[in-house]
Amino acid sequence: MSVALTGGRILNGRGIAEGMGVVLDGGRIAAVLPEAEALARADARHDLAGGLLVPGFVDTQVNGGGGVLFNDDLSVDAIAAIGAAHRKFGSTGFLPTLISEDLAAIDRAMRAVEQAIAQGVPGVLGVHVEGPSSARPGRASTTRRSSSRSTRRPSSS
Repeated sequence: MSVALTGGRILNGRGIAEGMGVVLDGGRIAAVLPEAEALARADARHDLAGGLLVPGFVDTQVNGGGGVLFNDDLSVDAIAAIGAAHRKFGSTGFLPTLISEDLAAIDRAMRAVEQAIAQGVPGVLGVHVEGPSSARPGRASTTRRSSSRSTRRPSSS
């Protein structure tokens, strides 16, 4: 079933357009047309009530969401839960991110992401791996200890 999104403003890459509609078909954008044409082409209408319709966000560093941390649960279920939590805030694509882990965990994370993509978990675009395993020894920008260091500036007295 196709749906016309109308009655709002649309960010379209050239600016904010008024009087336009977006036709969705099968959950994907089929067309951006003047409102009358969008309504004629669609089976149903969703009124944007004057709101602003923008493209979904793509988040390239997602450590967790919805009470799940990817480092703690390297599974397809965890990835799906994280994605669902981020979709509520406008992210339509994301990279589950693994922070500073050993090679065995990196392998498990990559396999979980491959399985999530194969199973069609919405929004999963790939994996983001951080940490010392990808840096020269002694040159890592993140370590497990770094989060416990004080970030207070010395007093100027």
